[in-house]
Amino acid sequence: MLITVSLGLLLALLLNQGLRFSPLYLVLLFLPWVISDVVAGTMWRWMFLSDYGIVQELLRPWVDRTLLADSAGAMAIVIAASVWRSLPFAIVLLLAALQTIPRDLFEQAVIDGASRLTLLWQIVLPLIRPQLVVLILLLSLRGINAVGLILAITAGGPGRATSTLSFYLYQQTWQFGEMGLGSALAVVMLGLNLLLAGLTLVTLRSSGR
Repeated sequence: MLITVSLGLLLALLLNQGLRFSPLYLVLLFLPWVISDVVAGTMWRWMFLSDYGIVQELLRPWVDRTLLADSAGAMAIVIAASVWRSLPFAIVLLLAALQTIPRDLFEQAVIDGASRLTLLWQIVLPLIRPQLVVLILLLSLRGINAVGLILAITAGGPGRATSTLSFYLYQQTWQFGEMGLGSALAVVMLGLNLLLAGLTLVTLRSSGR
């Protein structure tokens, strides 16, 4: 989540500079968001297959093991795929927030001798803080409910290295038929979702005042 927010803010700042072909870059960056989790996960799994995965083959001189068969490697792949999928949403939300900041503030700060880092810490981040909080909460909601991406890439393996609460719920309920355990887990998931949704609404109301 922190990787997604950091990269999203960096790319949003670059696009907000009015770069040439910015609309085209935005369209290309948004493509991962419109692909389903299962399709995206299948693409990532194919790239790291031991037999003909293109990324696995490129890494072979430095990595002597199949990443999908390694706990740390599989987790890294799932995290990278999740960031790739969520990044477009972060960029669009943060870019919209940046475009609400008056240009006069930047111009006046530059005249006063403010550096780029000062502009970021003293102007940009305080003004887009509500949007950052909402983004973090929404990404958290997406993260705790993620099933399709994990199912397509690792199916929770190797072992349970990449299994999450939502995937464990899916697995116990639909694969193993443990309806009682699945129901209990569903209540826990509902509570987490309601908590994050409530925090999101509170943040939106506070920022709207």
